[in-house]
Order: sequence, then structure tokens, then C-alpha cells
Amino acid sequence: MRSCLLRKTEFQCESVYSRRYAKRGTGESEVSLGLGCEKRLCPQLSDPSYISNARMPLMETYLMLKLHPQPITPEAFAPFGQVIFATEDGTAYDSNDAQLQLQNGTPRFYIMRLPFRGLKFDRITRHHQVTQCLGSLAGNEWFIAVAPSSQEPAPDWEKITAFQIPGNCFIKLNVGTWHAGPYFEQPEVEFYNLELSNTNIVDHDTCNLFETFGVEYEIIYNLSNA
Repeated sequence: MRSCLLRKTEFQCESVYSRRYAKRGTGESEVSLGLGCEKRLCPQLSDPSYISNARMPLMETYLMLKLHPQPITPEAFAPFGQVIFATEDGTAYDSNDAQLQLQNGTPRFYIMRLPFRGLKFDRITRHHQVTQCLGSLAGNEWFIAVAPSSQEPAPDWEKITAFQIPGNCFIKLNVGTWHAGPYFEQPEVEFYNLELSNTNIVDHDTCNLFETFGVEYEIIYNLSNA
């Protein structure tokens, strides 16, 4: 397993809305991140009262966490949902098929066209009322970052991980699974998407990771970009 690299970056705070809160402190400590990764961080980062009170108008310090996506397998993705690969025609329905929850509204199955938007993110979303299925068209490889479902208003940011998904399968996200993506390296990719007709209107619970924890993520696939 490749190690995750964490760097502390300082920059002038001009008009960047999502980076208006500063995280002060000079002490650092090492803690273990899941999947054999390590990071260095300011110990005050986990203190919500510190985060809400610490503001610097001109200079900020934040943490950029680089995630190396692991190839997706049903076993590795099980805490977050399912991976569905092709089966022979006539195979009977069983637990390996997508276990869907679509009873809370009108299902919507559509194709969405997404432009390249980079591999960095500082927001992560979950849906409380529906499972979600995503898969790429034309065999395109793509990436998604996920964190386990929880009852808390924000995910455990130390458990966010990324997966590399080939173009010959699709994923089903469990109800409540935090997710950021799809991300990809191509100029444009089309995805089929199964959710509810109003998911993006009434069931789009998003956490701003930067404002909540002072962290930002970048998916690193090519070692030359690490």
C-alpha cells in the first residue's frame, strides 16, 4: 500500500470563500490513518471549539491530504456499498445483485455528462433516503472518495478513502454513505445514475470539510503527480 502524504500549505487569503477560516498552532503530532497511511497535523484540529474560534484575516494554514486510490473490490468496498460486475444471462437474483432502496420517492435513472473538474475536493455528501448507483459509459476509469455512514453531522475525516473504478462495473452506495465524486482524468465522462427524482433537491446533505476540519483532499493516481 502506498503511503498518503500530508503537507501543510500557507497562502494569502484573498477572496477564496471556502478558505476563510484559519487553523493556528505550531505543535504537531503523528497519528495513524487507515489503510496503512500516516499524516501529520496540528493537534488542535480535532477540537470543534478551537476550529470555530480561530480566524486569521490574512494568512491561513490548512492540511492537504493526498489519497492514493485502491482498486475496487467487493470486499474492500463493502463498508460503503456494493460493486456490481457482469454475470451470465439467466443467473438468478441473489445478494450479489444491487440491494436497492428506492421506496421513498420516484426513481430516476439517467445519464449525466460531467466535465473534468480536477481531482481535489473539500466537500463530501450523503443521501439519507436512497441508495445511489453510479457507473461510467464507454469503459472509462474513474475515482470516488467515500467515508462510512454515521449518525454524526460530519464524517470521520480520518476514514475518508478513495477507490479506482474500472469501466466494466458500477457501484451502489449504501444509504448514508459519504461520497465525493465521480472524479476522472479524461476531459469529459458520461455516467449513468440511479437515485430519486428529487435527491439533489431535498436529500443532499453536504459537509464542508475545509470549514469543519481544516482539511482538503487530492486524489493522486499517477506517481509522477505525488
